[in-house]
Amino acid sequence: MIHRLKDTALSKSIHLTANSKWKRFGKILDLRLDTRSRSIEMELLPKGEKEPILLKVFHYEITDENGKHWLRAERIQCSREWIDLLGNEYLSEHPIEIPAHLAQLLKKVL
Repeated sequence: MIHRLKDTALSKSIHLTANSKWKRFGKILDLRLDTRSRSIEMELLPKGEKEPILLKVFHYEITDENGKHWLRAERIQCSREWIDLLGNEYLSEHPIEIPAHLAQLLKKVL
C-alpha cells in the first residue's frame, strides 16, 4: 500500500516536470512509475499526432556525472515500431538529463 502511494506521488511530480520540460514536443497524458521494477509507463500525445503513443521504459537507473543527473534505460517498448527501434538504439548510448530535485527523489526511494 505505502509503495503504491509513494509511486503515485512520484509519478505526479515527474509528470508535471516532464510536461513542462518537453511541452514543445507534445503532452504527457499519463505517467506511472514503479520503483520496485524500475519501470515507467507513459501515454504521450506528440504535437501533430491524433492518436496517443504508449511508451514503456524498463529497468531505469539514475546516475550522476559531472554534477548532472541522468536517467538511463535498459530497454524501451513503444506502440510505434519506428520509435521502439530508434529509442532502443539511441537510449543505450544517450541517457536523458533530469532535474536535480527529481533525481534526489528517485534516489531516495530506490
